[in-house]
Amino acid sequence: MIQKDLRNKEEFPPMVVEEMLNSTEKPERITISLIGSKLGIRALLEKHLDKLPITNQYLDSVKESRRDFQLRRIKWAVQELKSQGEITKLWKVLRKAG
Repeated sequence: MIQKDLRNKEEFPPMVVEEMLNSTEKPERITISLIGSKLGIRALLEKHLDKLPITNQYLDSVKESRRDFQLRRIKWAVQELKSQGEITKLWKVLRKAG
């Protein structure tokens, strides 16, 4: 199982998380489930993460707290409004951020 864990660590290219962080689309919260879905191994992570300590450690280091996600989503909304030439009023930011 440790060999599989090491192999899985390599299957988690940092570009998946970086792609999610640098996307110009509306942000999605970086969770273990979302990363697993994007890589097509969600069930493996949900059922056997306890048997993959290296993978688990990596995912714990990159997953996003609710607060971190909310801040990133608000920053995205402000950038979107500025790029559209709109005045960044609080209600517009809140509406855009969802």
